[in-house]
Amino acid sequence: MPHSGQHEQTGWVYKTRVALTVLFFGILPWQTRWIYRASPIHPDAEWGRLSLYASELLLAVFLIGALVRWFVQWRRGAVRWQTFTRERWWLVGALAVLLYGVLRSVLNDDSSAGLQHTWWILEAILVAIFLHTGWFPWRAAVRGVIVGLSIAAVFGIYQAMVQYVPGSTWFGSAEHRPEWGGSSVVETAETRFLRAYGPFPHPNIFGGYLVLALILVIARADFNRPEAIPSELRGLSGLLRRSQGSLLAMTILFSIALALSFSRSAWIAWIVAMFVAMAWRKKHALFPVVVSVLTMGVVLGALWPVTITRFDRTARLESRAIEERTASIADGIAAWKQTPWFGVGPAQYMNTFFVQHPDTPWWQLAPPHNVFILMLVEYGVTGALLVIVMDVLFLWYLAWRGGSRALLWFLPLVLLMQFDHYLWSLYSGVMLVGLYAGFCAHFIHTLPTLRAHESS
Repeated sequence: MPHSGQHEQTGWVYKTRVALTVLFFGILPWQTRWIYRASPIHPDAEWGRLSLYASELLLAVFLIGALVRWFVQWRRGAVRWQTFTRERWWLVGALAVLLYGVLRSVLNDDSSAGLQHTWWILEAILVAIFLHTGWFPWRAAVRGVIVGLSIAAVFGIYQAMVQYVPGSTWFGSAEHRPEWGGSSVVETAETRFLRAYGPFPHPNIFGGYLVLALILVIARADFNRPEAIPSELRGLSGLLRRSQGSLLAMTILFSIALALSFSRSAWIAWIVAMFVAMAWRKKHALFPVVVSVLTMGVVLGALWPVTITRFDRTARLESRAIEERTASIADGIAAWKQTPWFGVGPAQYMNTFFVQHPDTPWWQLAPPHNVFILMLVEYGVTGALLVIVMDVLFLWYLAWRGGSRALLWFLPLVLLMQFDHYLWSLYSGVMLVGLYAGFCAHFIHTLPTLRAHESS
């Protein structure tokens, strides 16, 4: 599939694709979905629940459009078969991972949940491919992410200010109050501070998406030369168009929301992302990085009792959270040892654990807070090796395009995987991996042009 620069930039078909791209990335953070089967663990449990998200319907439209376009070109004799280069080897690895996921799913008692998880992986791969090849018009994709997450950031800041998360069936958000058990809060001696959820089911997922948004703004923008700002980052819905103010506003907005998520894993990923941005963009990233750091410092300083409690290992909730995370990892390793080679199957860990520990309250169930361990439990050594091979081939191609130093952009994502499970266990997390891979691949692909621009 050709890159975006080769697509015809006129006509209603292209304009429709641009509009749908903005819509897809704009609604992706919102968890609007149709739940057509409840979890076998409990009707209110997430694990094992079968859903169809609104963003999946839009992605299906893009997939059908790509297949139709290819078929029309094939009938016209315009399809040229190219040699199998190193750029395509990772797709072989991806195909192997998908086939393994399907095979392990059909061999499980709950094959539907496993097939749904495998479908999520396919969707993430499609998002990365469509971003890299230009089937998602690049400027429209960035605009969709920025606009969608800007609205989400405002929503998250509002939640922190009023200390309430409104529930909505249409937007897929659950109601949360600081005094309710099960809500993500930071408990101090005086109060329980409700963390910002945004439109996501957990503040940590909100924080992970905000880190990506900050990377997009800082890595692509040149605050020192307004005329060099890429057009996809100029303005937000027509506001502050063609000005440094729009970029400054987005940096401040995302940084405030990130601080209010009180997600330690996202904060660590953000710190690493700022260092990577400085290493790549140097003086061009200095101003936005400083603005982001100062904004985070002001917000967290204003909420200092809450902030310092988040790092107090002796605080009641923080101590319990650490114990639960440590126990979940130990439980995951123990489960992996029972079926080390082929795992328990995609999306089967929680159901397997609940069957083995029926006395555990369903609301206390959680996968291991480490993507690598959870993947090992569900896919076994065999499946995990296939995933590793796919990832290595993908990174090998990117390193070939942009140099090994370009792989530093993936460090924030690896850190998020190290401290949480949602990037493997939940739809929004799996899609975040696809977004990250696609945007980084496109950025690395355009490095020669960006370097020539910066040296001019």
